Order: sequence, then C-alpha cells, then structure tokens
Amino acid sequence: MKKTNVLFVCLGNICRSPMAEAMFKKMLTNEGLSDNYSVSSAATENDEAGSRPHPGAQKTMDAHHLDYRGKRSHPITATDIQNADYIITMDDYNISDLKEMIPQDQWDKLHLCMDIVPGKKRGQHR
Repeated sequence: MKKTNVLFVCLGNICRSPMAEAMFKKMLTNEGLSDNYSVSSAATENDEAGSRPHPGAQKTMDAHHLDYRGKRSHPITATDIQNADYIITMDDYNISDLKEMIPQDQWDKLHLCMDIVPGKKRGQHR
C-alpha cells in the first residue's frame, strides 16, 4: 500500500511547519495510522536551512510532548513537491510563494492549514 505523503510548509521551517508536522505525527500515532502516512515539513525560504526549531517552538512542543528530535530546517525541493500528495501551508503568503515554484497542474496539492479543518475553509487564495 502506498503511503500518503503530507508536507507542511512555512517560511523558515523553524516554528509553524515543524510544530504542525509533530502534531500530525502524534495524531497519526494515537490513531494507529502512522504506517499509512509519510509526514515532513519544509521552508519556502532557505535563510534558516539547517537550523533546529526555534527555542519558543521547542518549548511549546515540549509542553505538548511533541517529538522534534533531529528536525532541521530545509528549503522545499522539487522532489518534495513531486512526492507530496498534500502540501499544507501555514498562511496565504506560503501559498503565493509555492504557486511561483510549482507547476500549475500541481496546485491542487496546495492547502491552507485551516482549510483542511471541517467547517473552516475560507475561499480562494492568492
């Protein structure tokens, strides 16, 4: 069975997207679904490449028992885009940045984080 590949994306991949990645992984583990998914996160910019999660993000993840061991920021790659079934972004700017990076025929992979929550979808994005 092919795993569903979920990629969380924010600007630097040191705060929001690694927290979303860790939260989703924990939810999958709690539901016994981890074997069905591959989950990762990436940045739209390369300024923080190689950095660990921000200390504030680490503190929040520690408080919620979220695992970020070994997590290092990395800019999104063509391979990340190609392999992703879902690219879940943290804000509209991430959507705009990614629409400049990826072919239009793959835009259906792009989702704003709250749009995947039932009853929270907003509408069209930039």
